[in-house]
Order: sequence, then structure tokens, then C-alpha cells
Amino acid sequence: MTHQRNRKIIAAIAFAAASSLIAVQAATAASCASNMKGTWHFHGLEVGPKGSTNAITCVLDIAANGMFSDAPCTSYQPGTSGTDEVSINGEFMLSACDLTGNIVIGGGDPDVTIKSGHVNGNLGSGIATQGTGAKTRVMHFTVVKK
Repeated sequence: MTHQRNRKIIAAIAFAAASSLIAVQAATAASCASNMKGTWHFHGLEVGPKGSTNAITCVLDIAANGMFSDAPCTSYQPGTSGTDEVSINGEFMLSACDLTGNIVIGGGDPDVTIKSGHVNGNLGSGIATQGTGAKTRVMHFTVVKK
């Protein structure tokens, strides 16, 4: 009798979990916008060859078509107390909450390519790369709408 009761409890838990998941998916689908128009804060942690790292923060004013320009960024490097300032341009493309795009950095640095990102409402994150071959850097980033 205990075994049958346990199976009923497990079935009830599984049903409740599935119902919750369906509700979360429905709410998530409703929060996917067709574009990222507005002011967004971009924060990235980049790791390069031989463990070199760099933290980046930018403020992007994104148009309805996904384009942004002259966005101010500050870069922080471990082991130094200084920062570097740069402006970036680029484009973010949003499709069913999936984020792709590119960032062009002033000063001749290689472009950043958003490989895979996801945005729900006012928050997103993803993976990007900068450069190619042995000099490729990998970045984890978050975006938060102001």
C-alpha cells in the first residue's frame, strides 16, 4: 500500500512541476520583445589566451532597428588601477528572445560577435567572441534595460 501511495505522490509532484513549467514558458514567451529599443547596460567579462582577462561596461542607446552608435564603454584590467575608455557601434538582432549581433570597437580592435544570447523582458545574457584563431577572446555578457 505504501508503494502505491508513493507513486501517487510522485505523480502529483510531477504534474505540479509540469504545470509550473508550462506557466513559466507562457510568461516567458509573452515577455519576448520584437526589438531592444531603449537604453541598456552591457557588462562583459572577457577571457583571452593564456588567461588574460578584461571586464567591460557600456551604456547602449539601441534604436528600434537594433543599431547603436557612439556608446561609451569603460574597460578594466586586473593588476592595474587604471581604466580605458572607448566608444562602440554595432547592431543587436532579437528573434524570439534569441540575441545575435556584432560590436565594432574604435581604435582598430577586432569586432565582437554575439554568438548566442537570450533576452527576456529587461534582462539578458550570452556568449560572444572577439578576434580569430589563436588570439580569440571569449566573453560572457549580461544586458540590463534601464
